[in-house]
Amino acid sequence: MKTGFVKLVRPDRQFLFVSCPEDSSEYFAHFDVCQAGVSGGHVCLYQPGSRVNFSISTLTFGNPNTAKPAVIDIELIDAPILEREESIIVDWRSGFGFAERVCPLNCRLFVGLDSVVTEGRLDRGTHIYNLSERSADKRGRPYWKAFDVEIIKSESEVLLKN
Repeated sequence: MKTGFVKLVRPDRQFLFVSCPEDSSEYFAHFDVCQAGVSGGHVCLYQPGSRVNFSISTLTFGNPNTAKPAVIDIELIDAPILEREESIIVDWRSGFGFAERVCPLNCRLFVGLDSVVTEGRLDRGTHIYNLSERSADKRGRPYWKAFDVEIIKSESEVLLKN
């Protein structure tokens, strides 16, 4: 593994660049790769200047003549350990949905009804407390999902207070 630092973060395009003093190079890293290297998949923890350990590989994007080295594994050095966090349901489809965490980039995660441990109703705008873990779908694609979900307030309760 190489050691370097985050040079540029583009949350709107979901990528960042890592600078490596060892070989004076910069490497592309997509947020999908970056999620594995931080607690809870919070890519918002990668900031310009953050120290990282990473591995690279040559990506061809289907054309071997345009091969470019890119980050395939990355880990934030001295990353904070996140525990229970607040999230807000942004999409709900009766048995599952997606929540955005209360963080700078509103990092998303999957929420299943079977993960809820308290009484209440989940709907768009519901605030929850949750833990998160890395999982994989049937095709082996990784994603972050909530577990030990506690419903703390519904959208209607938030609207009544405002």
